[in-house]
Amino acid sequence: MIFYVINPLVRKEYNEKIYVLTPLRRKIDYTTLRARAFLNESFLMDVWTLLLIACLLFIIHAITELNEIFRLTSIGPTIEVIIKEGTELGILVCTLLLVYIFYKLGNQAKFEPKPR
Repeated sequence: MIFYVINPLVRKEYNEKIYVLTPLRRKIDYTTLRARAFLNESFLMDVWTLLLIACLLFIIHAITELNEIFRLTSIGPTIEVIIKEGTELGILVCTLLLVYIFYKLGNQAKFEPKPR
């Protein structure tokens, strides 16, 4: 897994800053990461729950799009826009939470409480 960091370089002869994208390599043991993912029951439940919610929101969004095309029900245009925007926002929130859960899994040492 490769992460990228933006590093400023200063060229003194021209007195200017140049920002360079440099790769930051970090050793990750993929077998340990896989074991953490599939042995952690709360991780699996959280991931499947968020995926289910995102899929349901996507289906609701698709139904409202089809309703807009075929006019199957008489939903007002403002309510239709609110439903579409709300489902898009919900899908984005589910995606961000999934990314955060995977980030937490990869950097588990940072999030574990320290022993006293």
